[in-house]
Amino acid sequence: MAWRPEIVAHRGASGYAPENTLPAFRRAVELGVRTIELDLHLTADGVPIVIHDATVDRTTDGSGPVTGFTLAQLRELDAGAWFGAAFRGTPLPTLAEVITALPPTTRFLIELKGGGEALVTAVLAEVATVRDRVRLISFHEESLAVARAADATIALGALESRDGDRLATLVARYRCEAAMPSVRLVTPERVREWRRITSRIAVWTLNQPEQFQTAWDVGADEWITDYPDRARDWLVQEARRAE
Repeated sequence: MAWRPEIVAHRGASGYAPENTLPAFRRAVELGVRTIELDLHLTADGVPIVIHDATVDRTTDGSGPVTGFTLAQLRELDAGAWFGAAFRGTPLPTLAEVITALPPTTRFLIELKGGGEALVTAVLAEVATVRDRVRLISFHEESLAVARAADATIALGALESRDGDRLATLVARYRCEAAMPSVRLVTPERVREWRRITSRIAVWTLNQPEQFQTAWDVGADEWITDYPDRARDWLVQEARRAE
């Protein structure tokens, strides 16, 4: 099989370890993944912290908005016990800690969840030495606009779950490296449209065989999944079927 998509670990290997934690990212690396997707908010004292939701309620034993906690206060929360007893005591990591903990070949898709200019400024400072391995991604036009204004050449990706035309507009407007649609949006016609304006199509979240098939049929360049091994095994089987 000459062509093979890049498998991206969604919040790490989040099917096997608590999402957006070092155990999830390390598990993804163990499964052979080179590209990690993660989510960022700012702490009250301005540190980019890796967590998906705007509050800590779902994935820690705390309660309240992420921006209401200092880094020291967030360190006291347990971000693993909700997933399983084996992960009890797992802390929320900072962006800097994730970059340092993973192999130097790792690529990062960093989702800007909020914070506007303050978050973008902090993230750009953190990734300055690894920017060639980083793509900043977002659903929010404001975040894409601020990132592009702050850095004319940083790789960007536009995320979209409902409107294929909006996705095309954002990709073109902010010169995005990638269109990043939900698998629910993917059709051959839409992919052809997106490919007229960008070089990469990154589809999320692919966890089931029928979703892998959809991404395969349209030639998606990146498969974003909670279960990297499932995607890898499906691709191996596809290669065998093609022999």
